[in-house]
Amino acid sequence: MELEQALIKKVEQYVTNLLTFHLPKNIYYHNIAHTKMVVGAVRIISKKSKLEKRQSMILELAAWFHDLGFLSKNIGHEHLSAKMAANFLKTNNVRSSIIYQVTDCIMATKLGAIPADLTESIIKDADIFHISQNDYWRLNGLLRKEISSINSSHYTHEEWFRKNLEFLQNISFNTDFGKKVLEVKKRWLIYENEQVLEKIKKSKEHLWEDSPYLFSSRGTQGTIEMTCGDIINL
Repeated sequence: MELEQALIKKVEQYVTNLLTFHLPKNIYYHNIAHTKMVVGAVRIISKKSKLEKRQSMILELAAWFHDLGFLSKNIGHEHLSAKMAANFLKTNNVRSSIIYQVTDCIMATKLGAIPADLTESIIKDADIFHISQNDYWRLNGLLRKEISSINSSHYTHEEWFRKNLEFLQNISFNTDFGKKVLEVKKRWLIYENEQVLEKIKKSKEHLWEDSPYLFSSRGTQGTIEMTCGDIINL
């Protein structure tokens, strides 16, 4: 057990250094904060799922590595993340059977991937754990900023929140924890998102554009943190 904890600590230091000092400046969401959140979520869901210690270790290793590919690519970053994980673990004399499971878990986070077992189900739910956070709309703004920067595109408020609503509506959870806990939060966010769209529909786009710092989900730096309810009441 001490060896396992030592390995996890070594991985934590390795990933934290890379994502803190070498991540491209336009990656505002898939950063070390997101990675730490997924690691924490994996621990919570693994415990609730009564997962055995060896599988919990595999999941935690996968969680640390799962977005490391963003260091150099956006599309298909999961493949690079898995490769980097395999190389690091192999260098540290980790057994091939464990490496295979870690990389499988990383690949399970790919959009549209169907989890093959409980461990893959856990990390897939953990990767969208942000929907349970009180600062969801701030995180949503960071994701919007990141996507816009990567694609060199500008989403109107209506376009973005329709895109976000579609994402929320298409989320399905794979673990009992996800179905019982995260599903409730998802339904509330869908309602909030619909209310924002209704507010936008009743407003003229240029009025929103004139007050960017009043709209927290726009993802601009220096915005005042506000809840979705605050946005609706503007």
